[in-house]
Amino acid sequence: PESLKILAISSILIIIAIISLGLLIRRWVLNPINKISIVSSEVSNGNLNVRIATNSGTYFKDELDNLIITFNQMLSNMQHNISEIKNNEAFLQSLVDSIPDGIRVLDKHYNIILANKAYYRQVGISQKKCLKCYQASQKASEPCNPETIQCPIREIFYNHKKSLNVIHQFSAYPQRHLS
Repeated sequence: PESLKILAISSILIIIAIISLGLLIRRWVLNPINKISIVSSEVSNGNLNVRIATNSGTYFKDELDNLIITFNQMLSNMQHNISEIKNNEAFLQSLVDSIPDGIRVLDKHYNIILANKAYYRQVGISQKKCLKCYQASQKASEPCNPETIQCPIREIFYNHKKSLNVIHQFSAYPQRHLS
């Protein structure tokens, strides 16, 4: 009889301890990790304005609180850096647009990385409409034929020429030339 009381009371105390421990783990570990997961998902979708709410009323800070503070600081830094890059990009574009001659910057895959307004006027298309140089200058769906057109991209990137002087006559615009 007495041993059954002790067993029952200890069983109840163990159950209460397990439930309390589960609630504490949920509050101190699982909830912060869930907050980090939700905000990480938002950030991966491009939302850099979201932040993880911090518990300012707590008496002690643990590793998860430090992680949340660092994560929020990282997001603020990313947002600042992206804003600075966009400002520099806008400045560069306005600087290039102020040049009266048509200018385009290409990569080795024929992509127009940067071009000024004068270039887009020369080829007769609206700005940022065309992604490939051969689409803009030759109205073609693939790179220019090396037998008929001396392609600067091919000569510089693939034939390793250091300097090149080429004058293009646009097939779609026979009166326009690009040096």
